[in-house]
Amino acid sequence: MTTAHSSSAHERSQRAHRYAAARHSTELEGGYIAADKQQPFDDYVEGRIDENELVRRVRQTCGLPAEK
Repeated sequence: MTTAHSSSAHERSQRAHRYAAARHSTELEGGYIAADKQQPFDDYVEGRIDENELVRRVRQTCGLPAEK
């Protein structure tokens, strides 16, 4: 389920900052986000999906069960 959201420049900046911090933390732990798995994060930063949808997509991509 994709949820459309309006996105101000400030909101986009905040989402981009949160994503960059999470990505950096992942890289410090030796992980990475493969280029072919990047789309949900781009959709989140651009405001096309919200945090709940991002988590749902990432869990699905990783083969994890849906949250209850």
